Amino acid sequence: MNEASESARVEDEPVPSPQVMYLEKLATLMEEQVSVLRRIDERQSTGDLSKQPMPEVPATSSSAWNALLRSALTDTIQPKVDQWRSGLDALLVFLGLFSAIVTSFFVQSLTALQQDHTVRMNELLANLTDIIIVISGVPSDNLHVAQPVVFHPDSTDVRLNSLWSLSLILSLSIAALAVACRGFLNMVAWSRFTKASEKLIDIRTRWVSSERFLGPTIQLLPQLLVIPVLLFIAGLLDNLFSNVLQLS
Repeated sequence: MNEASESARVEDEPVPSPQVMYLEKLATLMEEQVSVLRRIDERQSTGDLSKQPMPEVPATSSSAWNALLRSALTDTIQPKVDQWRSGLDALLVFLGLFSAIVTSFFVQSLTALQQDHTVRMNELLANLTDIIIVISGVPSDNLHVAQPVVFHPDSTDVRLNSLWSLSLILSLSIAALAVACRGFLNMVAWSRFTKASEKLIDIRTRWVSSERFLGPTIQLLPQLLVIPVLLFIAGLLDNLFSNVLQLS
């Protein structure tokens, strides 16, 4: 009885068609191919370094900060410092030569502001001669003792000395300021810290201050040098015109 019922149930079940069987087989093959491709992709991802997570570098890693410090010094700070230093060196050379020239003219102009000792000596000798003659028996009515002449420097000499004095003072002041700026330039890339991170922060802070104050000062020095040069030239022209007027 049971065997008859089971055989009847088997006969009642539908038999899959060849197309359905083909589709099921195709789906199975596709799943196998997808799994194979997934395993290949995972293997390639493991071997590709570009897809690996970046290693964590500590914030205080010396290798990273040393690279930043070296880049800041060689690419940004050092070229500008070399440019400023070369400009200051040329300025100091010119100031040295100019100050020497002004000093020679200034020292020579000082002699015109003082009384000539030869003239005063001649006056004293003349008075002494008259006194000796009186002592020898000549009447005192013939004695003429000359009074000392009060010395007054010429206004042209005073003006000339003033111009060259101001020129020399300004040139020396500019030279002192240039030397101070050059000394500060030598300390731009220096730091008392030893760690690369602290050293970079210290040098960067000093460099920002240098760009704000030191840079404009160095650029202003050649313009200030025009003032003592003009004063020196004005003194030369004044001396020239005064001599021409005296000769005429």
